[in-house]
Amino acid sequence: MTRWLLISEEFPGNVMFQYDKRGYLVQFEVNSTEIGQDAHAELLQSMGHFLTDNQLLEWAKGLKKNVKRVKIDLSFDLLWHEYGSPRDRHICEPLWNKMPDLVKYAVLVNLKAYNRYCKRNPQYSKLNPKSYLRGHYKNDWDKVPDFGQAKAA
Repeated sequence: MTRWLLISEEFPGNVMFQYDKRGYLVQFEVNSTEIGQDAHAELLQSMGHFLTDNQLLEWAKGLKKNVKRVKIDLSFDLLWHEYGSPRDRHICEPLWNKMPDLVKYAVLVNLKAYNRYCKRNPQYSKLNPKSYLRGHYKNDWDKVPDFGQAKAA
């Protein structure tokens, strides 16, 4: 897993590209509220050049764009802050520390979907963080039916 930042002279802020362990694009994020229409259009039209991290580096080198590699934060403190339910830290932190980095990354990615599920379903009680870490992070929370929805017969 690698993360690259494109820092452009054309607009304030940056563009973040995140690639999986095979080098394929898995996340793309524009971190600027003041990007002009021309720069935005150029960026989107160039998306075919960003499908792998090697393509991104070649594209940036050819156009003399500033791209730098950034370390992905897999700290327990990030998880604890993002989860937003501070219970049983003394149990959760050792669970987190035993996980390999790839699993930690999956936990953090799926946590975003889980938090969206919880916001869509305010009547659903959020899991204790230790339950989430012990296996519920594997659930595909974007596909879990909303709380209280009956299956069509």
